[in-house]
Amino acid sequence: MIYLKPLITEKSLQLVEKNWYSFVVPKETTKTDMEAIIAQKYGKKPNEIAVVKRPSLKKRRGRNYFNTKAQKIIRVKMPEKVKVDGFEVAK
Repeated sequence: MIYLKPLITEKSLQLVEKNWYSFVVPKETTKTDMEAIIAQKYGKKPNEIAVVKRPSLKKRRGRNYFNTKAQKIIRVKMPEKVKVDGFEVAK
C-alpha cells in the first residue's frame, strides 16, 4: 500500500485553484501506480500526472553540515468536481 502524503506549501495551495494536487510519495512509485491509487481512493481517474524530483541538498546549521532528504513529488490534475482531503483553504 502506497501512502499519499499531501504537500501543503504556498505554491501547492495556489495550484489547488487550478485543480492540481501535490503529494509526496516513495521514490519507486510510478505514474501508473499513482493513477490506480487515486482512481480507487477518489472514484475518478486523474486528467494528468506530473512528476517532480527534489534532490537532497547540503545545508549548514552553525558549524555542522547535513544533507536533506531527497523527495519525489507527484502533481495530479483532477476533474472539476472532485475534492481532495487535506487541501481545503479557509477564506
